[in-house]
Amino acid sequence: MRGKLKALLFTVLFAVLFFTGCGKKVDGNYTAELDMTGMMGPTFESYGIKPEPLTVNFELSLSNGSYEAGFETGTNDKMKNWCVKYIKLAIESECNKHHYSTQDYAKHFGYKSIDEYIEAELSKVIGETDLEKKNEGTYLLVGSKLIFDNNANEFLDVENKKLIGTFNASKFGGNGSYSVVFEKVYD
Repeated sequence: MRGKLKALLFTVLFAVLFFTGCGKKVDGNYTAELDMTGMMGPTFESYGIKPEPLTVNFELSLSNGSYEAGFETGTNDKMKNWCVKYIKLAIESECNKHHYSTQDYAKHFGYKSIDEYIEAELSKVIGETDLEKKNEGTYLLVGSKLIFDNNANEFLDVENKKLIGTFNASKFGGNGSYSVVFEKVYD
């Protein structure tokens, strides 16, 4: 009888540990570096421009079953400045090919300067997208899977104090999916 009770107790303990993440502690702050160059890089390359990488940090905070996630402060400006730089180079490249000044190019579209033109056109494309907007929800640790918002398709694997998986940027104002490795930030 004692052996069966011991086996039952062991089974219950195993199940509790397994379904609660095997005693893993995941609460804390994490950051992942995302290379966003692919979203516009190929367009610029078609103009013969090799853009420098555009990398941004994505932050994830986990606490007692709740999370807050979003791009770091400054991401909107960083992405806009990167785009402006390479859009301007692409326009200059095309204008040079056709012996046309960037000033005339801007005037053709009703703008005073190339900078004003780029600003207006970029605003149309980007609009009011706020990549720094934080998203909140819940998470559950099941085995070595960190599941977000009770959606089994949105999870990260917990491996050696890292969170590894695929990040869907559309939920945060971006586009595309990126492979990510979140590293824990130690204060």
